[in-house]
Amino acid sequence: DTGVNYNHPDLRDNLWRNPDEVCGNGLDDDGNGYVDDCYGIDVVNWDSDPMDDNGHGTAIAGVIGAVGNNGTLIAGVNWNVKIIPCKFLDSTGAGDIAGEIECLDYILNLKRKKGLNIVAVNASYGAVYPPSQTQRDKIAELATEGILYITAAGNSGLNNDLNDMHPCNYDLPNVVCVGSVGNTGNRSSFSNYGFYTVDLSAPGESILTLDYSDTGTDCNSLVYYSGTSLSTPVVSGAVALLKSYNSSLNYTQIKERLLTTGRNNLNLAGQTLTCNTLDLYNLLQGDNSPKVCPSALTLSWGNISECGLFTRTFTVRNTGGQSVSVLSVAVSGVGFSILRDNCTGRTLSTLQECTVELSFSPSQEGTFDGLLEVRFSNPALNFTVSLYSQSTVVCVSGGGGGCSTGGFNLTLLIPILILLRKFLRT
Repeated sequence: DTGVNYNHPDLRDNLWRNPDEVCGNGLDDDGNGYVDDCYGIDVVNWDSDPMDDNGHGTAIAGVIGAVGNNGTLIAGVNWNVKIIPCKFLDSTGAGDIAGEIECLDYILNLKRKKGLNIVAVNASYGAVYPPSQTQRDKIAELATEGILYITAAGNSGLNNDLNDMHPCNYDLPNVVCVGSVGNTGNRSSFSNYGFYTVDLSAPGESILTLDYSDTGTDCNSLVYYSGTSLSTPVVSGAVALLKSYNSSLNYTQIKERLLTTGRNNLNLAGQTLTCNTLDLYNLLQGDNSPKVCPSALTLSWGNISECGLFTRTFTVRNTGGQSVSVLSVAVSGVGFSILRDNCTGRTLSTLQECTVELSFSPSQEGTFDGLLEVRFSNPALNFTVSLYSQSTVVCVSGGGGGCSTGGFNLTLLIPILILLRKFLRT
């Protein structure tokens, strides 16, 4: 990130300190290639001093692990944790992939050579740009050391399924992409989303956290931040807390628990992989309650101006900790029908999905409303999806299925003219 104020009185006890480095002697005491890397490194100024000069990194660190129960300011998600700053974003918040790679190599070396129990990298950054194979490979390398990579969905209100938002969009087993919700539990207006790319949500609106400029022991300044940058450290702190609570869990087990133990909200349909928001109690205690996440709660065909059969695909995913069985899928409403259904009678295991292909065919002008009803063996999971379309055409089945845009059937015009011609001849 932008570094961390490691002297902050509500953070300093939870900041990692390199035990093999003599601070300020100008030497690389532990032989790792960095001189005086006492609290991490800075690859912006290359001075091994990751002091924050922007504020973003300190705010993020405060959410992860501001010291708890010390009578000072706030408590982070994890009251007792070790945070390792690596500064690759400058005072304006700008940085590049090369700097990030340098940081990730530093983290990997700490795990491999010093044996640090590193469980997660917090990556509260991202942008819309094409994927980088170098970045992807380095993130994948973290998985070989059991490290999760927790990253932000982005703050542009975009659908990441349709945009190259990276690093969020890397389909890697150790990547967890986090969107933001407000205090209603619904998606923040700024938060990016994606039914296939954004894994889960966490609080990210008006988060009260630490001000990087405070240095005194009686500091009393706090700042409000909003963004998926703030949702991400909530999840990173939860990962560290879960690992300390149950050290036997590997990173794939931790990720599955993150995804399946959250609070389910169907208002997030189509916006995250799970429709779940992090629930720390459920994460620690374990939660196997059934949950599902549909791809939408409203399907619209828009304005139809020609005759034909128009299709939409609907998906339902099991996002809880136990199997769920789909009893039936049914459609009501004029013009709407089911073309293909691979959900009815299916039992879905955790994170498994099924699809239904729906169609709409206009028969007349007007507005059309319908319902898709999905029923489960557990009635508490049942839900309905609203179907909608408008038509400006009149379509007639049979005889080629002609249509008209003004209520007049053009297919009748030819036989009428033929009859008229015969009448005139007689």
